[in-house]
Amino acid sequence: MKVNTFIVGAPKAGTSSLHFYLNQHPEICMSSVKEPNFFSAKEVENLYYNSQIITSTNDYNSLFESNVKIKGESSVSYLYYREVAKRIYEYNAEAKIIIMLRKPAERLFSHYLMDKRLGLCSVSLQEIYDNRVVHSLFFQQFFSLGNYSEQIKKYQEFFDKSQVLILFYDDLKSDIESEVDKVFSFLGVEKKEVDL
Repeated sequence: MKVNTFIVGAPKAGTSSLHFYLNQHPEICMSSVKEPNFFSAKEVENLYYNSQIITSTNDYNSLFESNVKIKGESSVSYLYYREVAKRIYEYNAEAKIIIMLRKPAERLFSHYLMDKRLGLCSVSLQEIYDNRVVHSLFFQQFFSLGNYSEQIKKYQEFFDKSQVLILFYDDLKSDIESEVDKVFSFLGVEKKEVDL
């Protein structure tokens, strides 16, 4: 059975939490590597993160248990890159897509502070904004990733409306149980209590 559920991003919008909650359900197996980047391998290899990239189909399939109703994964790079929606569709046209969004300015600052804390970025946001050609990867990660409209449209081009669920970070933060139940319903599994 192919992977049939993809949490595609955005970064810093609660994807790790949702991955953890869904993995507690007996009918769901989320990938053992949270961000395999299988469908965005070409794009993320040039980023400054030391992201794990799974490129082999056998390695990808080994991340999942076999006897479950839902096989899912969460790679936040899938929302931004233009060709990924098409690749996922070509792999499994019946897949369910979960898009998690956060207010763009809040997402930007959260992402920037994380990269700064990890020692990946030592320049100011103003410097990045003013010199976006010089700091193109930082500009992409902090500013461009928050331009959700075109990113969502790519998924709407390939997948039916019934296959795409959009969640918001603020809703997840304020009522986790209700949002997780919404996802269980979307995936067609019984609602279960999970460790929040």
